[in-house]
Amino acid sequence: MVDLGGPPVQVSHSSGSDCVDLLGRSHSPSFPYYKDWKFDYMSDLRPKICIQTSTSAGLEQTLPWIFYHKVIGVSTFFLFVEGKAASPNVSKVFESIPGVKVI
Repeated sequence: MVDLGGPPVQVSHSSGSDCVDLLGRSHSPSFPYYKDWKFDYMSDLRPKICIQTSTSAGLEQTLPWIFYHKVIGVSTFFLFVEGKAASPNVSKVFESIPGVKVI
């Protein structure tokens, strides 16, 4: 009982699980705004890392840079090319590399 200066009020304590059930949530991960939607969250747990950059460098500088970043886990590159990198032959080489998009 708690005295608030008026009639006695009964205070009850509930466990956290009561709140979870009351709100209709389950113990599996989900986005709360899409109740009962099932997401295949176990399919690919690897993070996806993307780099967006611009370059005017030629292949002799850009290819080792792309290779290094692929080794450390970058999966997608969006390259805005200008200068030497904007030549049709260089752009074709970039576009032939999986995960590289020339914009």
